[in-house]
Amino acid sequence: MQLLLVRHGDPHYPTDSLTERGHAEAQRLAEVLDDVPIDVLYASTMGRARQTAAYTARRRELEPILCDWLRELDGRYGPEPDPEDPLGLQPSAYEWHPTVLLRNGAVSYDRWPEEVPYGPWMEPQCRRLWAGFDGALASEGYARDGLCYRVEHRSTRTLAFFCHGGVIAALLAH
Repeated sequence: MQLLLVRHGDPHYPTDSLTERGHAEAQRLAEVLDDVPIDVLYASTMGRARQTAAYTARRRELEPILCDWLRELDGRYGPEPDPEDPLGLQPSAYEWHPTVLLRNGAVSYDRWPEEVPYGPWMEPQCRRLWAGFDGALASEGYARDGLCYRVEHRSTRTLAFFCHGGVIAALLAH
């Protein structure tokens, strides 16, 4: 099985759409991918990813599978956080220990939510993303088993995931 992780074209964030340049990028990408087999095309439900995927889907006569779990991760980007609540969380919901932040420059697999900025806020979003991704791979015969995937039956298909930069980074970390 092959996986393609594709970030959307140049975005116009206020309208969750592609700019003129983004449409040109998506069209060119679809042309470049002509020689790459794609059997299943997954796309975030957000406009900029759907628009990017649409060019490739049309050229291949594929119907994209729209997935909420591929949506942009909400890192609460924007203005400076409230000093009283830097994560935007209710204090009783999570414990936050800045002293464990990046101990010796390393982040552990099991304790990353306590070790990275915004970890407690991002963990449920990442878990939702990873569960959706693991489900897609399981449908192809690859079952998550600890830190690896167990091959239950081999697939020669190619899955393309049209989504967002942060989503791609979180999937690669997974």
